[in-house]
Amino acid sequence: MQHFIDFVNSSHSNVTITKEINLVHDPYFYERKDKLHKIMDKIFDNPSKLTNFEDFEITMDKLEKKLEANHAG
Repeated sequence: MQHFIDFVNSSHSNVTITKEINLVHDPYFYERKDKLHKIMDKIFDNPSKLTNFEDFEITMDKLEKKLEANHAG
């Protein structure tokens, strides 16, 4: 601990303390950033589970037609 105190005392003129702007606006910025990166890593590690938008539209169109047919019948 004394080494740290000595370092601070000898370096205080070279040290500037500032507020982290991200934490001023959002105190949980870094926690959320970390979670987002973990989610993105999971997505990029297994892209086969992703559905492209065209496939999604086709699936939703089929579902919509099926629901309309069930509702009409």
